[in-house]
Amino acid sequence: MQRRKRWHHWLLASYVVLLPLATAFFGLQLGFTAGAHRALFKQLDHFQPHLQTLVEGRAITNVVMMGMGEPLLNFDNVVAAMHLMMDDLGYGISKRRVTLSTSGVVPMIDELAKHIDVSLALSLHAPNDALRNQLVPINKKYPLKMLLESCQRYMSALGEKRVLTIEYTLLKDVNDKLEHAVEMIELLKDIPCKINLIPFNPFPHSGYERPSNNAIRRFQDQLHQAGYNVTVRTTRGEDIDAACGQLVGQVLDRTRRSERYIAVRELSADSDLAQNAANTN
Repeated sequence: MQRRKRWHHWLLASYVVLLPLATAFFGLQLGFTAGAHRALFKQLDHFQPHLQTLVEGRAITNVVMMGMGEPLLNFDNVVAAMHLMMDDLGYGISKRRVTLSTSGVVPMIDELAKHIDVSLALSLHAPNDALRNQLVPINKKYPLKMLLESCQRYMSALGEKRVLTIEYTLLKDVNDKLEHAVEMIELLKDIPCKINLIPFNPFPHSGYERPSNNAIRRFQDQLHQAGYNVTVRTTRGEDIDAACGQLVGQVLDRTRRSERYIAVRELSADSDLAQNAANTN
């Protein structure tokens, strides 16, 4: 008897609030005007009915609160929305299938445990503070030790055998080397977790590239050998610049932040070359 495949349909509830917390590689800033607010609510109005209907004969089974902004900084509304997702008189989705993704607002992770028991995902993206300070600027305020302790407290409060999800965007020659995987293994050794590797989806002026498939596999294998459950996220929508992180690339960079960031990187690279040449002489 052929086993029927089990499909999950995900709804990604994306937030575009408080963009200063955006990661460096999703770091273009929006001019979030009243018109943009209206556009966002128009999208929500469009998709809301589909939560109550079937998609290809199957209901939506998973919801992730995530986005270019930080869901925990829209705390009251996000918590209310997740309660609605899980309520039997709402959408009736299991608490194990409702996930909040955070870049690491430590006080609000602790507060979250007092209000709800959804699954938690951490946007890690770097295995050490020096690199994470560059990629995820909020790390300067809430460094890794403090952040991971907060995540452990939250998971412990659930009182069940549930594990933290680690999200790690792979950037070519930035955080995708085997030494980064080794650092990551050491960092997470005492934390029950599963790891979701996300190959970077390029967009104009980002200053970053997607690693090769071989580099992705090597990174994944290193983590597998250490006993971690590791998946690589499948990219969808890349052909129309609609994959994860790419939509921001279509937005006007009003602050020219991306241009300045790329200039700083190029200047740093030139300085390193000059220093190496001086050392050689």
